[in-house]
Amino acid sequence: MKSMQNRLHRVLRNDKRSTSPSPTPDPHNPHHHATPHDMHPHHSTAVTPHSPPNGTGPAPHRLRILCLHGYHGSASTMRSQVGSLSSTLAPYADLVFVDAPSLAYGDFGWWHARTEGNTGGITYQGWERTRDGLMQVFEKQGPFDGILGFSQGAILAGVLCGLNAYPEGTPDRSAIFKFDFAIMVGGFVARDSKLSRMYDHHRERYSLPSLHVYGRSDGIVSPHASAELSDMFKNPTTIVHDGGHVIASQGFTKNIWLQFIKDQWAAKFEHNGYNGHDNHHSRTPSHDSGHHHHPTTPTPNGVAFPVPHAHAANGAHDAHAHHGAHDPHAAHGAHAPHDPHAAHAPHAPHPRPTGTTQLLLWPGDKSPRMRVYFPSADHTKHHPSSSGWALVIFRGGAYSTPRGSGGDAARWAADKGFVAVEVDYGTAASRSYWPQNVHDGMRAVRVVRSKAAEWGIHSDRVGVLGFSAGGHMAATLAVGGNIPASPHDDLAPIISARPDIAILAYGVLSFVDEYHPGAYLSTVDNFFGTRNVPDSLREQRSPDLQVKHDTPPIFAWTVRNDHIVPYTHTTRFADACKKAGIPVELRVYKQGYHGVGMAQGTGFDCEKWGTEFLAWLGALHK
Repeated sequence: MKSMQNRLHRVLRNDKRSTSPSPTPDPHNPHHHATPHDMHPHHSTAVTPHSPPNGTGPAPHRLRILCLHGYHGSASTMRSQVGSLSSTLAPYADLVFVDAPSLAYGDFGWWHARTEGNTGGITYQGWERTRDGLMQVFEKQGPFDGILGFSQGAILAGVLCGLNAYPEGTPDRSAIFKFDFAIMVGGFVARDSKLSRMYDHHRERYSLPSLHVYGRSDGIVSPHASAELSDMFKNPTTIVHDGGHVIASQGFTKNIWLQFIKDQWAAKFEHNGYNGHDNHHSRTPSHDSGHHHHPTTPTPNGVAFPVPHAHAANGAHDAHAHHGAHDPHAAHGAHAPHDPHAAHAPHAPHPRPTGTTQLLLWPGDKSPRMRVYFPSADHTKHHPSSSGWALVIFRGGAYSTPRGSGGDAARWAADKGFVAVEVDYGTAASRSYWPQNVHDGMRAVRVVRSKAAEWGIHSDRVGVLGFSAGGHMAATLAVGGNIPASPHDDLAPIISARPDIAILAYGVLSFVDEYHPGAYLSTVDNFFGTRNVPDSLREQRSPDLQVKHDTPPIFAWTVRNDHIVPYTHTTRFADACKKAGIPVELRVYKQGYHGVGMAQGTGFDCEKWGTEFLAWLGALHK
């Protein structure tokens, strides 16, 4: 323990300050945050798994996550604030709750923010006691795979991430506080003048996977401050919800929480090269490289302004494309009809690879944003309807994150014989708004189509599958219409971005139907980067109003009791397809909920949608 303390003192070189309890600051001032002190094992409790998902039993190994409570809180209060989230994560993680060491002295919080008389800077009085107490926790109760902090605990989590990376600039297994991922809910960047230096040249240092959760209506910690903390990380996953200063874990946020934890579990225990999260994290070399996540930065009036994406564009939708084969070596002209004997034609695809791989979405990307799952030979043999097909998959997330519902779709598709490609398209988390987000989707289709021969697929068998907001993306690519061209897409002049089929799962298919600011979990607002969107622009980006004669065949499904996105989005879109003479298969199931994903093993009637889709696809090409 003493050697650990000496190492940390060498890193921080902090001036010695009293660790005695300080007067309780105003609990309503988010900048006054308490100080951690000696933590005792009897102050910590763990939540262990109870019931596994879908009755499959808990994972054979589980992550251990250290939970850090907020100011004036305790292990007990945070356990209550976490609520049902602990049960959601239980199959994959044990949550360990500890008290701030100051509580043993009748004080509150991890530190108290004090203004320095001479400089006017902020000092966290009590930080040393917190630091030393946490060192004991990590030594005696560790190891921990991740940390989860709420409010002041989220600020502390950010500091620990800094200590994890400091001073070399990248996470190091020899760091004193060892963990592989961090979750911060309603926090902000530490203000202490000595601790803040850890954030210099921040983004290249903070490369471990992180999840950031904050509310647009947070009256304790401003969303802008939480966004600044998120922006310290190289590739954060960000959940921006409409609530306040709470640990939001219901609705679409629940799916993102679960998928993030699943991804970290897979990174540690599966060692399969992909865990669903950004994979340029040095702590977990098996991670796949993900998307560029940057949080939305609201202005004082609450309007989020777009920040240009490094690869803002992708060419416009093919104005004259017709349903049929796409020639990856030809420009956007009319396409040849489907040839059922194409597999035996001179230009038939070669035998495809197996396993998984990753691809850059744009030439200038620093890390992959496309994860490819190849089917095994057995899967291909047993599913002839998917022969030669690729599915480009866009998960949900309300255009706040590309990592919402549908996280199990890529593996399902590969098991059914498809080449499945999951795409990290632009969202508010990466400050990528219209039209950059749609350019990402179009680029993904073009990249997949360009790989037809290499992957053993047909260039006229590239479909899109989208869930919720990802359904809007998939439908937008299907209907096209007045999408500005991207100067960055080198494939646009020669390869079509129009899919050959589109599968829409409880999609946001209208920006007009029952719209109001904040509707559909703020999908529209996140898509445009502002709530002040003219009616005319929302109509242009409503797929149900843009269906044309060259829209490809559609399989669309939803659940009648969807309280997030009305089922009428799907029925209106299907009606528009029928009116335009487009083949469309509509399913409105009685059971389920928004964000149910593949629904496999749920017992709802919507779990059969995958089987019904495969039957529809097989009949489509007979």
